[in-house]
Amino acid sequence: MYDLEIILAIAKSDSFKTAMLKLCLSKSTFSDRLKKIENSLGVKIVTRSGPFGLTKAGEIALKHANQMLASDENMRKELASLTDSPALRIVSSPALLIADAVPAIGSLLKENENMRVATEPMRHTEVFGEVLSGAADIGLIPTKPLVAGLVLIEYKTEPLVVVANHKHPINRRGLKQISFIEALEYDFVTDITQGEINGLMHEAALANGKSVNIRASTGTAEMQSELVKHSIGIAVMPMSTARRYFQARYIRLTDAWTNLSFSICLRESDFENENHQNFIKIIKKKYGEAKSYPQADLLQKHT
Repeated sequence: MYDLEIILAIAKSDSFKTAMLKLCLSKSTFSDRLKKIENSLGVKIVTRSGPFGLTKAGEIALKHANQMLASDENMRKELASLTDSPALRIVSSPALLIADAVPAIGSLLKENENMRVATEPMRHTEVFGEVLSGAADIGLIPTKPLVAGLVLIEYKTEPLVVVANHKHPINRRGLKQISFIEALEYDFVTDITQGEINGLMHEAALANGKSVNIRASTGTAEMQSELVKHSIGIAVMPMSTARRYFQARYIRLTDAWTNLSFSICLRESDFENENHQNFIKIIKKKYGEAKSYPQADLLQKHT
């Protein structure tokens, strides 16, 4: 279904760059997926010269994509009506699911004993597509540029910190804080599900003519932390994750970009949904007032 969202994004954009930003995809990933779509259809769906837009074949593909997405959404609604209780589908990176979704889900289920919740861990870069397509109801992500059709509700700002084995050279220096550029002299362990954080690290390094030396990469914060504890390298992670695995043993980063904001994302059409609003209220209660993009006024109806 995500391929269909790519076709819709292209139809609503005036350039490849705009379409990529709407889906939060890199140029290479966007190009690869577009190529796969065109290869599977056997035709070109996007113009390669002249004004950017869909070809005649692309217009036909768009028509059927809209029909398939509408059919999929109707199917989900009909199936949901057959169940005994409502379900809320939440997606995010494993770290955010544990830190923020699980506590909120616990409170939500206590308030509604007939409710069901399903969670699925995935990379930050996949969350928008899942929510846009209707495969998920709510996503938790580092705040990103606005995507058409989605509402972003900023619910917390959290600093990124450096963690390392207690015998690692960076800890032997007895530092309370460090700049990211100073930290680049060491090897890193990364969590591939934290794509936004990894991207910011690489951007900061490139801006200073340096690179991030990744010694190992994993698919969960837990495995990332275990590798750090075995002195494979240092890691950058949200403070809440660092506290879970390293207690108070972390070093604050001094760079402005390391104060990262996080948002709930959901479809505009689902904003008034009672289950969604209950989840939002619980998150707001934990972290305080939230900001909503683009429909800030809608939140006022539910405060």
